[in-house]
Amino acid sequence: MTEPSAAVERLARARELGAVAGSVVRGSVRLLASPLREPSRTAVCCPPSGVRVTPVSLTPVVLLHGYGGDPRDFAPLARVLAAGGYVHRDAMAYDWVRHDVPSIAAALVERCERARERAGSPRVHVVGHSLGGVAVRYAVQRLGLDATVGVAATVAAPHRGTRVARLGLGAAVAAIRPGSPELALLASTQAPDGVRWLAYWSDLDRVVEPASARLEVPGLRVTRVRVPGVGHTAILRSRALAVSLLGELLVADAEDAAAA
Repeated sequence: MTEPSAAVERLARARELGAVAGSVVRGSVRLLASPLREPSRTAVCCPPSGVRVTPVSLTPVVLLHGYGGDPRDFAPLARVLAAGGYVHRDAMAYDWVRHDVPSIAAALVERCERARERAGSPRVHVVGHSLGGVAVRYAVQRLGLDATVGVAATVAAPHRGTRVARLGLGAAVAAIRPGSPELALLASTQAPDGVRWLAYWSDLDRVVEPASARLEVPGLRVTRVRVPGVGHTAILRSRALAVSLLGELLVADAEDAAAA
């Protein structure tokens, strides 16, 4: 099979960037049309109608969207988690223009604590897409979320930064530019023990390169999963991603139950 021509690759990259730009524009309109939101404001993913939920795990799953996104981005993944028995799911909303990564991460820590209390669970799983994945790392590595997190999953997250972030506005997107102080701080922070890391990446992501999304950081216990044939935003609609994540969460919960 021949390699795609440079022209085809440029066209594919332009389409991917166009999709991301469209998401950012739509998100900006929503933000400007709504009151100033604190980063701790959340929206709860409810069980889809007609889906029979079998309670398998009471461990809550907190979902954090990326730059330009919102909680609705996780709807396909939430449906699979619901069908797999995860009855406690929160998709956290935050203002990606007005807030920086440390404040988003701090709000995530608070949200996870409330989710654990509601579920009556000692643990919580967190999933972050793109910028949200970097905020997940900040919360776990810098703000103490490692004490209660079971699985920390990042999806197409720019752990080494992305050049596309130079086109964005706000303090949060500045943190995912290559060489940012936040990324340097995370790279130099000692890896916490006991956290199961998952890093999902795609070979067709033209926003975050695979080398950045694979979370290749010494000391972290990482399972890297390739999700083939999808772009940066389409990865959240991937059945392969949803099934893989559900399986990893169930295995982690089973291992924790056996060790208790």
